[in-house]
Amino acid sequence: MTILTPPNEAIALSAIRSGFDAPSKLSDEVKAQKAALEVAERMRLATVEGKICFDLFADRVAILLHGSAKVRKLVSTMYPFIILDEFQDTSAEQWRAVKEIGKGTTLIALADPEQRIFDFIGADPERLNHFKDAFKPFEHDLASDNHRSKGTDIAIFGDHLLTGKFRNEPYQGIEYEGFASNPNQAYASIVTQILKSRQRLIAIGRHDWSLAILAPTKRMTRLVSDSLRAPFGNVPPIMHTAAVDMEGPMQRAAIPCEG
Repeated sequence: MTILTPPNEAIALSAIRSGFDAPSKLSDEVKAQKAALEVAERMRLATVEGKICFDLFADRVAILLHGSAKVRKLVSTMYPFIILDEFQDTSAEQWRAVKEIGKGTTLIALADPEQRIFDFIGADPERLNHFKDAFKPFEHDLASDNHRSKGTDIAIFGDHLLTGKFRNEPYQGIEYEGFASNPNQAYASIVTQILKSRQRLIAIGRHDWSLAILAPTKRMTRLVSDSLRAPFGNVPPIMHTAAVDMEGPMQRAAIPCEG
């Protein structure tokens, strides 16, 4: 058995999808027909070829665990403790599987309700309450613990960045640098700030540092990446890796990272 990641699932379903126009051009009836064909193909892949699409995995696991006490016991024997990270983003199908696993396994759920970003796949704002009602757990509030940016207001600034509501007083650990309105000076300023930031990190003496540059669009990511590959004047290229976050609808940022 293998799990098909979303990209591999798209490849597996490409034959079906290629037979239809773009979704925006489909009628509701045709959309329903297309969806039914995809569901049937996902089930065929799972039952005939042993290839389970990622979104189907939790549903199949929940059905298996619910129907077999022996399988639940095997899972609990192998995994007496399970940590559920980012539990606030648990979908309905995943929650069904979690409830079955929790019948014999001690579950540790780590969650921040303010960081729920997967509503579009069924993440329920009441999921933490569902967990409390089902398992009556001991609760530990770690909201005040910060091991990433201790002694700064970076976490607070990040929260304010998402809500668009900023305070008037300065944020500890956050600095602002304005860029010129024309592209050449703007990207030259970015390169200059990156080099200064890198120098500060090197001066600390640590070797495990990294530097991230956040850009709001894929196009700007490409432009910034181009500027790092071919900086102005005699400045040597700045090695980096460009990555695009495709998931978080609240944090759709393109991130070229230097390290």
